[in-house]
Amino acid sequence: MNLLRMTMLYVPPPPFRALWASETARVFAGQIMSIVLPWMYLHLVHSSEWYGYLMAATSVPRILGAASASWFNTKRPALSVMRVASIVAAVCAVGLVTCFSFSFPRLWALLPFVLLMAFTEGVYFPAIGTAVPQMLPEESWQQANTLIQSTNQIGRMLLSFVLSPIAAKMSYWTSFSCVAALYVFTSAVLPRNQKHARPEQQEEALGIGAHGEHGDHVADHGGTTSSAETESEEAKPSSAFWRRPDFLILLGLTLGINIGYIGPTGVGIPLFVRSALHGNASTYALMVGCEAAGSVAGAFLLMMTRRYRLTVYHLLYGLYAGTFFWLVIPVLPHVAWTACFMALSMMAFTWVNIQSISLIQVWFRGPSLGAVMSVLWTASMILGPVSYAMDGALLQWLAIPTLFVASACFIGAIVTAALFCVRIRPQWLPEQP
Repeated sequence: MNLLRMTMLYVPPPPFRALWASETARVFAGQIMSIVLPWMYLHLVHSSEWYGYLMAATSVPRILGAASASWFNTKRPALSVMRVASIVAAVCAVGLVTCFSFSFPRLWALLPFVLLMAFTEGVYFPAIGTAVPQMLPEESWQQANTLIQSTNQIGRMLLSFVLSPIAAKMSYWTSFSCVAALYVFTSAVLPRNQKHARPEQQEEALGIGAHGEHGDHVADHGGTTSSAETESEEAKPSSAFWRRPDFLILLGLTLGINIGYIGPTGVGIPLFVRSALHGNASTYALMVGCEAAGSVAGAFLLMMTRRYRLTVYHLLYGLYAGTFFWLVIPVLPHVAWTACFMALSMMAFTWVNIQSISLIQVWFRGPSLGAVMSVLWTASMILGPVSYAMDGALLQWLAIPTLFVASACFIGAIVTAALFCVRIRPQWLPEQP
């Protein structure tokens, strides 16, 4: 730990270290699934169109899980929600192991377990964003988010590179057995639940007084003050965020970017590796590892730039950079060039993603945070199946490289629209501390 302090890296408190270890194991499990499932689907279906439809169908439970995450997080502490989701995912992985213990099963035998695991993922992801403010003070949120995201990407990178030489040779039974063991570890090492505070208690824990300002506690001696007549932003009902322009801009960016990015990533990359790069599961694992390496670089880039006051404009410019590199991926269909451009693209997107999470936690602190995180995650996941199905249908007429170009142009148009809005109406965005 002294070495970490000397290198100015964030050293989390002990309860958060347990969450960190648990999240690392979950990342390993999810990465194995993300490499194994696409190639299993390609063995089950033999057309790009139906592959896209299958990806869409197996993503629907994530929507249901994310939509219900807000309810779960209001009834139970975030850590409890994460623990139960991990246990259910482990049981599903054991079910997949059982299916492959006899022979290569049919699709109908595998789908129930895959669908239920997808539901647990939808519940789990918003709980992570809710758990950080419950466990740490506000000044540590960005560092904690950076640590979680960088660990996520480092784990994906390392595991992908490890699996790259052997992915094409690993049996499905072995893969799902590893997933089951990792999910068991995830649920076992999660820290104990903290007392689930009411919204008023959460505001007090964040240092927010009755007037929404840190350290501004006005004694009540029977008199009145002018500030007491105005409710703070944090004290408003959690449903009020729906009418806030900053939330609508975030929602629009989420919808546009995900519909233009998730589909080409989930459907296009495996098909691009197989058709344009003439690769197999090992090649795909290598591409995913290089993509994760770019994400790690993005996390470290954020750590280097955290001393600067970053605004929404910087995030939009970062999206432009990531979109440009995404656009040039199909121009040079070679393993080395594809890996390079994927790394550069993900470096920009990861930098934007981590910073945007911290901005959301600051803009929507208090009782509305859990609902906002759930809505944005749900919106992202809704567009997943839609984008998969759209891309599967479009591949009847478009070549895979053309699909990449079209998706990059679509994302660029959405980012341009958001930039236009904040330039014309800067008052729509809350002031940053």
